[in-house]
Amino acid sequence: MNEIYIALISSVVTGLLAAIIFKLTMSKLRPKLIISDWISMNQNETGEDVYFIKVVNIGRRSAINLKAELRIRTPHNVHGGTIMKTNKLSLYRSEMLELPKDSREDKNAENAFRFRTNDNIIDMLNSNSASYLMFQVLSYDSFSGYAKVYTKNYYNKEYIKKGRFDFGNSLEIK
Repeated sequence: MNEIYIALISSVVTGLLAAIIFKLTMSKLRPKLIISDWISMNQNETGEDVYFIKVVNIGRRSAINLKAELRIRTPHNVHGGTIMKTNKLSLYRSEMLELPKDSREDKNAENAFRFRTNDNIIDMLNSNSASYLMFQVLSYDSFSGYAKVYTKNYYNKEYIKKGRFDFGNSLEIK
């Protein structure tokens, strides 16, 4: 009878350990993205200011089902404290099916993408000195299916640089 209990307990413990090891291993298999520290500003064909935020996949696998949001956040005083009023800004393209992995054979830098907005974010940031931009990207690992949300805050207009992002993995603006 004791042998049955010992076998049962050891089976449960072994199963739990295997599940924990599997979960820890799979949790390391998340997308690996980097978001530029700066926002690029240049002009389109009609002379209007256009803003870009660059995202690069530096992982070993593709990131899939990407969803991006750009929001302006403004503090408002209410009874008992401060809350953040959040307004979603428009992105020219806010969703992508795949951002391929970084590859030396890739001559087109497919693992990098620039999200664009035509909203005048400089005027928005100038209207309230406490306002800031929050850019978020949700992506999934193509192998494990695990998701990760990346967030970058841009606290004032000093984070906006005139110029264009360099090609490829570079986050420099020239």
